[in-house]
Amino acid sequence: MSDLYQVEVSAVEEAEVELVITIVHPDIAQVYTSHTFVFSLLADPLRESPWDEEQGVLGSPLAARLGTDRRAPDEEVERIANGIVRSAQITAEHLHPPPCPWTNRDASRAFWEGDERPVVHMRVTVSHPAWLAHLRPGMHWRSAAYNVGDGAAWPAPGLLP
Repeated sequence: MSDLYQVEVSAVEEAEVELVITIVHPDIAQVYTSHTFVFSLLADPLRESPWDEEQGVLGSPLAARLGTDRRAPDEEVERIANGIVRSAQITAEHLHPPPCPWTNRDASRAFWEGDERPVVHMRVTVSHPAWLAHLRPGMHWRSAAYNVGDGAAWPAPGLLP
């Protein structure tokens, strides 16, 4: 699968993480705040080199819950995401959504051949700080995160490690 986003952790404090998400693929029109999309971003380091080899990532509660060798089926991702992610809020954005849709081929090509990319700053709150134990400021990775399901609310107050 193609890389769609570049993700960087700018801060982690208690049950909140600040992410900087850059769109790197011209077919992507926006960054989402759905629980499943955000959860996929948070889980990516479990399978992304070099982070997937670090003890702090391998031994994290999220790795223990998900494992590191496979992506969970979509139904499981939706259930777990809605139990872990409490909220996701875009706090700042630059050129987001991209200024020209891919359907306008000439303008889109000109934009993506340039140096600037759409960037979103996002604050994510999870149901327990342990779900962020594998993250630290400065970590960065490529992602092919996508939305799964209809975003139905998790019936429990939060999935705990």
